[in-house]
Amino acid sequence: MSIELHCVHCNKLVRAPDNAAGRRAKCPYCHGEVYVPTPPEQIEELDLAPEDEDWKKQKARLEAEAEQISEALRHEKEAPEGGGIDRGAGGGVPSQREGVEGLVIEFLVAMKGSQLERAERLVAKIKGQADEAKQFVQRLSVDPMPPAELADVSPGVLRGLLKDLLSRL
Repeated sequence: MSIELHCVHCNKLVRAPDNAAGRRAKCPYCHGEVYVPTPPEQIEELDLAPEDEDWKKQKARLEAEAEQISEALRHEKEAPEGGGIDRGAGGGVPSQREGVEGLVIEFLVAMKGSQLERAERLVAKIKGQADEAKQFVQRLSVDPMPPAELADVSPGVLRGLLKDLLSRL
């Protein structure tokens, strides 16, 4: 018995021997390469292995762990480090850091919120620690993750604010 197929190149009827099933061959008319299919009656159905119960349990455990990690990250993003927001005497600007780092972050938040007078007062304070402030600004400018208070500021705008602060120091 032979396998009949039509050449994909010249559309002529080609007969191939049974032992050519599942292989590539050349059309005797146009010499184009054709695939000789296995006849459906020769295809054996493969039994699939049953799903492993341990695998199902492991998958469920990993999905639960991933959800816990996602939830923890959501809470971390919402709740700043240090247990809360220090509103200080500056009119409600969040500050999570101390010293010059806190002042730089407060400056950036003030600029983000168009609080220009507050930003000028903060620059005056930052100038007293200019070297340390410049180092922190340089670290911020290369950090791929902005501080949580500035997560909603585009990277380009944040770079511009950092450059502005460096020019003032």
